[in-house]
Amino acid sequence: MFVAKKDPKSNAIFVVPGSFHPALYVNTIYVLNFRWIWGNDTEECLVQPSGVKALIKYRHCMEPEGCMIYWDDHSFRVTLDNAQKGIAPGQVATLYLGDWCLGCGVITGAEFHERPLDHGV
Repeated sequence: MFVAKKDPKSNAIFVVPGSFHPALYVNTIYVLNFRWIWGNDTEECLVQPSGVKALIKYRHCMEPEGCMIYWDDHSFRVTLDNAQKGIAPGQVATLYLGDWCLGCGVITGAEFHERPLDHGV
């Protein structure tokens, strides 16, 4: 059995059989407290209503994964090109434009959406 989701409000844990169960995969990540490499201001090229194509890492020494990032004043929503498993709140997400590291922030949530979300965060 594998933990697919925890709900602290109801004190519930959702478990699934097998390590490849679809409930273990996410394609949307929410990131707060982003720390920019070059300072505290976002570059205008990153604030696009249609999103910005980027790369993400959320584990040490992993190959970057393709994604789209959607920025608002306080957070990012990251839509992964391919669903991934093992992403949980508290992990750190590092974002890149090509080989240029933008910075990192704390993952506050991760979920799977059947259809892409609206472009707004």
